[in-house]
Amino acid sequence: LGQWWTEGDELLVTWEGERLRIDVRRTPGAESWLSPAGDDVWRVVEGRELGERLRVVRDDRGAPVKLYFATYGVTRLPTAFADGAPDAPRSS
Repeated sequence: LGQWWTEGDELLVTWEGERLRIDVRRTPGAESWLSPAGDDVWRVVEGRELGERLRVVRDDRGAPVKLYFATYGVTRLPTAFADGAPDAPRSS
């Protein structure tokens, strides 16, 4: 939970009731409500990106290290779109 980033946009992920809430910080009212859809998988059931999935990627200790939200990579640190995903190979 907390702050996550995708393509330079800050997302705030919170737990409310039995659902996750994702807010796009620079766009007031751009929120998504997600319900569980399997192990480390959530589905948007209300709001922005309706029907899309959120998948959690964990490290060896079980801590969330990356998310995929509607197929977009989401990380703890801001990354510009032009920089690509943090784990993407860089060309020289």
